[in-house]
Amino acid sequence: MANKIKLGNRPKAFKEIEVSITLPDGEIGIIPVTYKYMDRKEFGRWQDDVLASDSGMSGDFSWEKYYEKSAEKSADVLFGVIDSWGLDVPLTKEAIMEVESECGAGAIPALLKAFGDACREGRLGN
Repeated sequence: MANKIKLGNRPKAFKEIEVSITLPDGEIGIIPVTYKYMDRKEFGRWQDDVLASDSGMSGDFSWEKYYEKSAEKSADVLFGVIDSWGLDVPLTKEAIMEVESECGAGAIPALLKAFGDACREGRLGN
């Protein structure tokens, strides 16, 4: 039987999501992630803030610096929205950057997509 909805009982986080990531060897890895809850309006503001932030790039262009700054920015963004995760290391910005480094370029987009899907479409159990 379904529970009666009570307003004024805003969730702190979404229900845990198992994010699938294709690893460099072609295998599929799973990261269980619990994201902080945002409604669609808050998610829109969050997207605006991410797009408006400075990339930190100046002077001569360097792919190495671009990817380094991109990884740092992605780690900052994800660290702000992940409530917890099921990896055997503590959730830190450095650990998020290590996920990208070791799990391949698709890891960060997969984590961001799962958060965006949860905010835009909702999750069963929330």
